[in-house]
Amino acid sequence: SELISFSGVSEWQDQVTLTVKDSFNEEAKFSILFTVFRNIAPVALFSVKKIGVSSPYEYEVDASGSYDKDARFNGKITEYEYTLANYKFSSPLSKIRYVFGSAGQKQIRVRVKDNNGDWSNQVSEYVVLN
Repeated sequence: SELISFSGVSEWQDQVTLTVKDSFNEEAKFSILFTVFRNIAPVALFSVKKIGVSSPYEYEVDASGSYDKDARFNGKITEYEYTLANYKFSSPLSKIRYVFGSAGQKQIRVRVKDNNGDWSNQVSEYVVLN
């Protein structure tokens, strides 16, 4: 039994074919497909819905549609950053409710962080409060 190491496998996908000979000089081949990457950044998605229970300016921001592109390799969203008008905060919650102070056009921005510490691009939407 020998220790085998590989080098030169490039980032993304590479296939390595191994050939093995036994003591009877019989040969067998098999291939291994390697998927190599540092991290794939997550994607932020959100929707906005008027709640209006405690105030006519109460809204829910739902970022639960956000995802980590490398989820099949145990990637996951760990933090949500919300910017509501000029108020910015981070939370582990994918849904938040917020009461804006007045009517008018308000910008809502969201970005998400994955378990490797990488942030998504920020996405934004304008909402007109009446």
